[in-house]
Amino acid sequence: MVRCFTCIWVALLMSVCNNTEISSAHDNPLDRIYDSGNFRIGLIADAKSATVTTLSWSNVYHKSEGQLSDSNLKLNPTASIFRSAAAPSTADLNAVKSATGLSAAFTGLSGCTITVASASYAGTCDITTSTTGYYIIQFNYKFTDKSSVVTSGILYSNFAAVP
Repeated sequence: MVRCFTCIWVALLMSVCNNTEISSAHDNPLDRIYDSGNFRIGLIADAKSATVTTLSWSNVYHKSEGQLSDSNLKLNPTASIFRSAAAPSTADLNAVKSATGLSAAFTGLSGCTITVASASYAGTCDITTSTTGYYIIQFNYKFTDKSSVVTSGILYSNFAAVP
């Protein structure tokens, strides 16, 4: 009886845990964790005032290798910040997924320096601009995987909306 009760309790705990897991599918283009090639980086844009927006981004994660650090990921120290007054188009969503160029609707803003803290690439940057619109950050990277295969390209964050 005790063994049966313990099994039921464990099964109940497992079902509760399964309901709180974050889905690995990112169908929402404004999801804070969005796929860019094999990488994930979350961007949040918070309006501090009518003319200043703080962009903050998470550590960089790789689909199969987890959180990346300076030892296996080299980012260009200047991030390109893009803004559009209109919501991202299907072409822009596909550009993020395939790590290619965004449409002309997204215009570049002045760059900011990446803050490397605790062997991660999380950081923040204040930008002065009209705060309404959709933002995205682009990094150029060089990545060395566990097999010592080196790749390079573009890494995007998700799109962040500022109403």
